[in-house]
Amino acid sequence: DCISVPSEYAITLGKTIEKEIGIRVKYIDDICHVLETPVVGFQNDDVRMLSSTDLELLRSAPTVFREYNLFGSPEKLLSDSFVAGAIVSNRMVSIACMTSCNDNYADIGVGTLKKWRGRGYATAGACLVVKRVQEMGYIPVWSTSELNIASLQVARKLGFTEVSRRTYVVLNKQS
Repeated sequence: DCISVPSEYAITLGKTIEKEIGIRVKYIDDICHVLETPVVGFQNDDVRMLSSTDLELLRSAPTVFREYNLFGSPEKLLSDSFVAGAIVSNRMVSIACMTSCNDNYADIGVGTLKKWRGRGYATAGACLVVKRVQEMGYIPVWSTSELNIASLQVARKLGFTEVSRRTYVVLNKQS
C-alpha cells in the first residue's frame, strides 16, 4: 500500500504509479530521528520492562500491539528485543520495544491504546527500552509520519533529534 523513498524521488515515483497502474497516490513525510546523547529520564509506576514471566500478558495483549511484534512470537520478541509495557489492572495498555537493529542502530516502536493515551505510558516505556539499547552500545533511532504528532512529541521529550526525512508514497485506493 505504500513505499518509503528518499523525498527527492517521491513525485517521480508517484506519477509513474498513477500513470502505469491508474491509482492515485498521496505523499506523507517520514521523519527520522537519532538519539546520540543519554536518554532523558521519564518514569511511570504502571510501566516496566517485560520478561519471560510476562508471556501470557503478551499473548493476551490487544491485537493492535501485534504490529510491533516483528519477531514472530511473544517468546521471540522477549528473547531478541527489549520490551516495556504499561500494565493497568493486569492488562497491557501500552508497549514499547526495539523493533529492529543492525551493528550500530536500534529502531524503537511504541503504541498505546486510545483510551490510555496522554498519560505518559509511551514516553516512560520508550525511555526504558532506549536505556537498554544504549547500554548495549546501539544508537537509538525513531521514525514516524509527519501526521503522528503524539509520536513526534515522545521522540522530542526523550531527546531525539531529527536527522532526515523520507517520503511515503501511499496508494490512495479510494480514488
